[in-house]
Amino acid sequence: LRFDPSSARAPFNSYTAFRKRVEEGSRVRSSRFEQPVFRSGSDAAVHWARSDTTMPSVRDLMGSTYDASIDPGPEKDPRAEFRWRGGETAALQRVKEYLWDEDCLGYDYVGATMTMDPAKSCMRDKAMSKLSPWLAHGCLSPRLLYEEVQRYERERTKNKSTYWIVHELLWRDFVRFGSIQAGTSIFKIGGLKDGHPSWPWSRDQTHLQAWMGGRTGFPFVDCFMRELQTTGYCNHMGRECSGWFLIGDLGIDWRMGAEWFESVLVDYEPTANWFNWTYRCLPAIGRGGAHGFLEDKPGQRLQGLEILKWGTQHDPDAAYIKRWLPELGPLPATIAREPWRLGLNRGSQAHAGNDRPGDVRPSPTGRFQVNKETLAAVISMGFEQSEAAIALYRTWEDPEAAVALLLAERDEADHQDAGEEDDLQRAISLSLQDAESNKHIDGAASDDDVKVVSAIEAPARWRSNVGGAASADVGGSSYGSFRYGYDYPQPIIQPVSLMGTEEAEETARGAQAKHDRLTAQTKRQRRGSTEPRGAHFRGGFDKSRWEESKHRWSSQTPTAASGPRRPDHPGPEWREAGRHSDRGLPDGSNKCESGDRKRRWQEKCGRKIVEETARGG
Repeated sequence: LRFDPSSARAPFNSYTAFRKRVEEGSRVRSSRFEQPVFRSGSDAAVHWARSDTTMPSVRDLMGSTYDASIDPGPEKDPRAEFRWRGGETAALQRVKEYLWDEDCLGYDYVGATMTMDPAKSCMRDKAMSKLSPWLAHGCLSPRLLYEEVQRYERERTKNKSTYWIVHELLWRDFVRFGSIQAGTSIFKIGGLKDGHPSWPWSRDQTHLQAWMGGRTGFPFVDCFMRELQTTGYCNHMGRECSGWFLIGDLGIDWRMGAEWFESVLVDYEPTANWFNWTYRCLPAIGRGGAHGFLEDKPGQRLQGLEILKWGTQHDPDAAYIKRWLPELGPLPATIAREPWRLGLNRGSQAHAGNDRPGDVRPSPTGRFQVNKETLAAVISMGFEQSEAAIALYRTWEDPEAAVALLLAERDEADHQDAGEEDDLQRAISLSLQDAESNKHIDGAASDDDVKVVSAIEAPARWRSNVGGAASADVGGSSYGSFRYGYDYPQPIIQPVSLMGTEEAEETARGAQAKHDRLTAQTKRQRRGSTEPRGAHFRGGFDKSRWEESKHRWSSQTPTAASGPRRPDHPGPEWREAGRHSDRGLPDGSNKCESGDRKRRWQEKCGRKIVEETARGG
C-alpha cells in the first residue's frame, strides 16, 4: 500500500475510495516470498508428545449444543454444490479445477457482490469460486490466487469475470485494513459510526430463533439461512439480505446475528464477519420511507424490499429457493418466492403462533396512510371512510380483518342479539347466491368483486380473533398438496408484494437464457472444432502434429512458377483461386497449375472489360 492503514482515514470512508487508492499506485508482492525457510540440523525441529492420535468428533467438540438432526455427517449434503476439505493441497486442487480444468472463471464466475446485472445470478452453481474457507484459514495465499488469475488472463481469456474476482480480493483487503482503522468499534452496538436507531433494540427470542432456523415465512431469507445451517456457507448476497431483514424488519440486536454467523460459518474470519455487519448491514436502521427513514418501527411489516427484488432477479424460476425449501416445490415460481399470495388472509394470520399482544395495533395518533383500493373495498361494505381507514391501519391493511374489526365494534356498541346474527348469515347466503348468479349472467366477476365477497365471508372466521391473539389453528390456503401455514410457516411480520413481479421475472429469465446461450457458444468456439487448423490454434501448440506435418511438405520451395503464393492481404485472385482450386482435379488433389489459374483470371477480367464497354463505361 502507498498509505498507512492505521493512520489514513480517508481511504476507508467507502470501499470505492479504498479501491481507487489501491489501483492507482499499489502493487501485489510475489507469492514466492511467502515460501517458508526451514532451519537445518537435528535441533531445528520442535518435538512434543501428543496425548491422543485420534481427531475429536463434532459431537465431542460441540457437547450439549450438538444437534444430530442438522449434522450432515461425513457425506456431502445432496443439495450442496460443494463440500470443503481442509488443507493447502485441497485448496490448490480447487484452484486448478475451477480455473484450469473446468474454465469456470472465464465463463461461469459471477462473484459475491455482482447483484445488479439481471443476466448473471450468483445463486447458480459454479457462479462462486467457493475459495473463501481456504482463504479465511490461511490454507490458500491470496497472492498466489491473484497470480493464477493473471496467468489465466494471459493464457485463456480476460473479461469482466476475471476482473471481478480481483475485485473480491480487494474487498477482502478492505475489510481487514478497515478493521485496523476501526478497532473494537466493529464489536460495539453502534458500529463504525456509533449509530443508534430511534427505537429500542429487540431481543425477541421467537423471532431470532425463526431467523436462525430459516422459518421466518420469507423464502428468500429462509433459503439462505437453511443453507448456512446445513453447510456452513452462505453467499455474500444472502448474508446481506438476512442481516438487513434482522435489523431493519425485525429490529433485533445485530450482534446476536453476527454471533450466530460466527458460530456456523465455515469461512468465518473476524473482520470479514463483524466489519461487514457494521459496514453493510447496520445502516438498515435508517433506510426506507421517502426521506431515508423507516416508515414503521421494525417488527410490524416488511420494509426491506431487496428480498423481493433480488429474489425475482437472481432466482426467477425459484430453483434455489426450492432446493433449500423443498416444501415449496409444488408451487409456481412467483408463489414460491411470495407464498402469501395464495390468499387474502395475510394480515392477522401472518402472526399465528407469536407472543405479540394481538392482531390489531392501537389507533393512529397522527397522520397515516392506507391503500386507496383496499380502502374503497371496505367503504363499499357500508362503512364510513374515516372508520374504514382507521380499521385498515389497525389491521395492517388487511380488508378481511378490518371488516371483522368494524363489525365486532358495532356488535359491542349496539348489543345485538343472536337472532340478528342469524339474519346476517341468511343475508350473506343470499348475497353470495346473487353474486354467483350474476357471475354466470355476466360471464365473470371482477377481481374487486371477488375481494368484496371474501370480505363478506370474513366476520364469522375472524370474530373470535379480533382484539386478541390470533388462533394458532387458523387454516391457510392451499395449492395442490401444499398447505400454506402447515407445510411452510406464515410470515412472522406483515408481508408485502411488488407490482410487476411477473414482468421482472420474465425479463431476468430471458436475460439469463441469452447469457447462457452466448456462454455455451463461446465455450464451443474455444474448446473445440474438428478442423485441424481450428484445433491447432484453440487447443494450443501440438509439437508432434507439427513434426508430422513437416514430412508431408514439398521438398521444393514454392515459387511463382511452381505454385500459388498467398499475398499478405488476399485479393480477388487468391479468393478466386481458393474457391476453384479443388474442382476437376484427380484423386482429390488440392494442387493447381498456376497457368490454369492465370488463364481463368484473365478470361474473367476480359469479360468484365467487354461488359463495361457495352454499357458505355
